[in-house]
Amino acid sequence: YDKKDGQTFEYGGNMGIKAFGLTVQGWYYTGQLIDDYDWKTQLGGLPGYDDVAEAYNTTEDDLTHWWYGGRIGFDKWNTHIRAEYISSQDGLIPRDGYYVEGSYRFNEPKFLPVKNIEPIVRYGELNMQRHSPVLGDPETWDRQMTTIGLLARLNDHIAVKIEYYLLDEVTGGEISTNSNDVTTDNTFMKDNQFLMQIKYEF
Repeated sequence: YDKKDGQTFEYGGNMGIKAFGLTVQGWYYTGQLIDDYDWKTQLGGLPGYDDVAEAYNTTEDDLTHWWYGGRIGFDKWNTHIRAEYISSQDGLIPRDGYYVEGSYRFNEPKFLPVKNIEPIVRYGELNMQRHSPVLGDPETWDRQMTTIGLLARLNDHIAVKIEYYLLDEVTGGEISTNSNDVTTDNTFMKDNQFLMQIKYEF
């Protein structure tokens, strides 16, 4: 990619092991944000980013940048289980998140005219560790999401994926009161979503 003003280096490592269907993996990398491009254009463009600097007694040109995480999974006997955790800091935004998921694939179920079906359930959270009342961009919101899904291979050429997301978000907005003196919390929002995809291979 094109070099940017204030280009920096990143250093990191990744290590894992896989045996008997079990996978364990961990990684870490660190460096500095790209001066000007990252903290001014990318992060500095988030509404309220400079207010976070003031609230936490630091400066908005903080170039701190690191990520680490780990993953463990099991895939055998048509069973899939995985859990992953990541912690990171980019400038003034430290955050961490995790998810766990599990599924089981039924091959050629007699009660359906399909090649296989695989129900899947996933739960995950993203937690921002610094908040400002005006840090209102969706990338800076806490969220909890439960996914209920179904993967179905109809035949050798057609597969269908259906997922429903139960999504709760904390927006960083302010508390308000309506005309009936009933307090409402603008920081909390439900954002359930439905996804359906059809894949055709030839």
